[in-house]
Amino acid sequence: MGPVVVAHKKIHSILALLILFIVLIVELTSCGSLNEMEKNKKNTAHPAPVSPDLITASDLQHLPQPVANWLEKSGIIGKPHVHRVWLSQESEMQMSPEKEKWNSAISEQVFNADDPAFTWQVKMKMGPFNIIRGKDVFEYGKGKMNIRLLGLFPVVNESGPKIDEGSIQRFLGEISWFPQAALKAYISWEQIDAHSARAVIESHGTRGEGTFNFNNEGDFIKFTAMRYRGNEVDADRKEWVIEAKEHTTFSGIRVPSRLEATWKLEEGDWTWLKMEVTDIRYNQSRHSL
Repeated sequence: MGPVVVAHKKIHSILALLILFIVLIVELTSCGSLNEMEKNKKNTAHPAPVSPDLITASDLQHLPQPVANWLEKSGIIGKPHVHRVWLSQESEMQMSPEKEKWNSAISEQVFNADDPAFTWQVKMKMGPFNIIRGKDVFEYGKGKMNIRLLGLFPVVNESGPKIDEGSIQRFLGEISWFPQAALKAYISWEQIDAHSARAVIESHGTRGEGTFNFNNEGDFIKFTAMRYRGNEVDADRKEWVIEAKEHTTFSGIRVPSRLEATWKLEEGDWTWLKMEVTDIRYNQSRHSL
C-alpha cells in the first residue's frame, strides 16, 4: 500500500472522527436546548390553574360585533378559559427577498395567555451539515431573538425596544391560534367595519397594535401590523401581514392551520414564511399527555 493511499486513509479517518465529534456536540447541544426550552416553558407557560369556569355568550357581549362573531364561529363558547397553549409547526422559510430557495423547518411554541409570553424554538436545515437553531422569547414585556449555526455558533442575538414591540405584536397576531385570549383584559378592541377590528395590547410597559380581518362566515382571515423589520438604529416599521389559508379544529376550537407571513416592502411583497400548525394543546403541555 503506497504512502499516498495511506495518507488519504488517515485523512479520511480524521475527517470521520471530526464529523462524529461535531455530530456528538450538536446532539449534546440539542439536549441542552431542549432542557432550556423546558425551563422557558416553566417561565412562559405557568401551570394552568384548575378552573371550572367556562366561556359563555355573555362574555362576548362587550366586544365589537366582528370580534364576537369570530369567537362564536371559533367554538370557544362552552369551553374553558385559556391559560397556556402548546403547539407544533412545520414551515418553509425564505431567508431574504433576494433568495429563491425555501428551507424546511420544524418548531414548537408555548404561550402564557394569562400574562402575555411565549417561547418559540425552531430547527431549520440549510444543507447536510448546516442546521440552524433559533429561539424567540417574549415575557414580562421583553423580547429576545437568538439564532445559532449547528446550535453552537451565534448568528443572531438581538434584544431591545424594537424587538419588544415586534414580539408583542407577534403575540397579538398569534392569538388567532387561541382566540379565547381575545377576552383577556390586556387586549382592547375597536371596531373598524363589519369585517375588521383594531386591537391594542399592553404588557409590562410594552405596547403593540394590529388589525384583525374576518370573512362573511366569521373566520379569521388576516392580521396586519406596522412592525419593525430589523433591530438596527435606522430600522423603521413596515407592514407585516399574516394570512390564513386553511382552518382546522383542534380540541373543539376552529383556528387557522395554514398561514403565510408577508412583508410589504417598497420593492414589492416578500412572502417569507409558509406554515402549517400540526397540533395544539390548550391548558396542558405536550409532555403531560
